[in-house]
Amino acid sequence: MLTIKKILHPTDFSDGAATAFEHALHMARHYEAALHVLHVTPTFGDDPIRRAYEAAAHNTEALQAGMDEADAQMRALIEAHQHRHVSLRRVLSRGSAAGPVILDYAAAEAVDLIVMGTHGRRGVGRLLLGSVAEEVVHKAPCHVLTVRRQEGSKDEPRPIQRILTAVDFSDHAAQALQTAKAMTDGYGAMLHLIYVIQPLSLPVSITRTLSIHDLVPGIVEKSRARLEELFEQTPGPDVPAEFHVVEGQPAETIVAAAEEHLADLLLIAPRGLTGFNRFLLGSVAERIVRRASCPVFIARTEVSDEKG
Repeated sequence: MLTIKKILHPTDFSDGAATAFEHALHMARHYEAALHVLHVTPTFGDDPIRRAYEAAAHNTEALQAGMDEADAQMRALIEAHQHRHVSLRRVLSRGSAAGPVILDYAAAEAVDLIVMGTHGRRGVGRLLLGSVAEEVVHKAPCHVLTVRRQEGSKDEPRPIQRILTAVDFSDHAAQALQTAKAMTDGYGAMLHLIYVIQPLSLPVSITRTLSIHDLVPGIVEKSRARLEELFEQTPGPDVPAEFHVVEGQPAETIVAAAEEHLADLLLIAPRGLTGFNRFLLGSVAERIVRRASCPVFIARTEVSDEKG
């Protein structure tokens, strides 16, 4: 069951954050959730030159000015969207790095979903959402939705009609599939499931004459049958689904499939299992977040990685 009652949106007031904010509002309305809008004003702890300057000058005016500016921008942002019929809460914080502040707040407030942009503004006084987004994806205690701003596109989210979910038959992916079913049902959408068959990790001299099909005859058909079986056995509502088995590198293949099938949302688990016919979603998820043109929902799973 998918429960989203509290959403966190970290912002640096950039165009990328503005696009993510629209998606956060959309999610908050859909799930009737409260939306917390968080801005982290840097304390310049990660800037040795500025830190040395402040230590010498005992200058706190710059920090206070940054907080005042952020407060004014936050008030303007909230006031401009009061009519959206969403419960909005503004939160201002300080920290030498935005990532830990976001993660600590999400844990302390029992946030169900973090919605954030993948790119922000560079420079003193701004948090760089690119690296921060990857840190949050990797460590968040809840689901994460990343939104990449497309040049020339509108900030308003498009309707979620097609959801693409990557499955690697790990326990993590199977649990994420439950979330995908719930979201598909909630939006009245079509669910696309994709399994990626990786090329052999063997010397070129061998792979020139030997392929995965030689080692596992009928692997495509077998994988598709297993995909359909997993879908049927996974708890959740009965939703329409299409199944795809594709060969290639996981991240690139998943992103290409999302574009091919016009996915409005790409849903993945944060990590999977390694080994034959499996891909490690830990690093794959981060590459997908950087490259996908549609929003990426990283479904938090509660599966132990320890195998006996």
